[in-house]
Amino acid sequence: TFSFPFGQTILFQDLGLSDTKSRIVAACNGTEYFLASLIAIFIIERVGRRKLMIIGSIGQTISFVLLAILGSLSENSAAQVISCILLFVFNSFFALGWLGMTWLYPAEIVGLRIRAPANALSTATNWVCRAVLHMDASTSECLSAT
Repeated sequence: TFSFPFGQTILFQDLGLSDTKSRIVAACNGTEYFLASLIAIFIIERVGRRKLMIIGSIGQTISFVLLAILGSLSENSAAQVISCILLFVFNSFFALGWLGMTWLYPAEIVGLRIRAPANALSTATNWVCRAVLHMDASTSECLSAT
C-alpha cells in the first residue's frame, strides 16, 4: 500500500483540500489513528487476535473499494468529503486489526528459544518495508513534480 502515514497531506490535497487544510486533516487523522490503536489494547484478549485481524482486513478492504469508486467522482465535493472520512475509517480498522500484529503474532507462533530473534526479524522487516515504501512514494512525488 501507499506509505500512508508519510503521504497523508498529498492524499488529502488530491481530494481537493488546500495545503493548510490537508495538513490539519492529516494531523487529526494521526491523532485519531493513535486513539483507535488504544482500543485494540483493551479488546484484543476478549475478542482474539484472529478475529481482530479478519475484522480489520474486511474494514480496510471495504474502505479502499469505496475510495476507488469515489475516486472516479473526484469533481464531486460530497465524494471528496466521504473519501476523507473513509481514510479515517481505513486508519481505524488498520489500528484495530493489524497495527500490533507485527509484534504480537510472531511472539505467539514461535517457541521460547527463538522468540526474541523472531520478533527482531519481524520488527526489522516492518521498518525496512515502511522505509522502502516511503522512499518509493517520495521518489514518485519528485518525478511527477518535474
